[in-house]
Amino acid sequence: MWKSCAKKEFVHNVSMSGKEGGGDKRFNNVDYTLLPETDDYADSQFMNPPAKIPWKPISLAVILITEGFILFIMASLIVCGYIDAKYSDQIWLLIFIGIVKFIPGIYHTRLAILAYKKVPGYFFEDMTEFD
Repeated sequence: MWKSCAKKEFVHNVSMSGKEGGGDKRFNNVDYTLLPETDDYADSQFMNPPAKIPWKPISLAVILITEGFILFIMASLIVCGYIDAKYSDQIWLLIFIGIVKFIPGIYHTRLAILAYKKVPGYFFEDMTEFD
């Protein structure tokens, strides 16, 4: 039994070498070898490394939220009359700059919080990294 199995293995190896037998003449000089049964790969090499938390973008996002919120509060205090009316020409500017700062800040802070909680689809790699 073992002799016939070894003989089949030999025949398979010779037919794979491309030097014996028919086949396409262009490939007669190509030497084929069998791949080893076991590979030297470990499952851990295909795993992603743990995500590094991007502190600079997170701190910038928190600063943007804070500044935007402060500008909204200032605009509402001018409208309500708690701040002197001589600053009433700056209401629309404060509202516009507050929106421009608040919206990206809240977006990136939300992204950081969801990535920290490991919600599927949210990753720290999605945040802009400052070099």
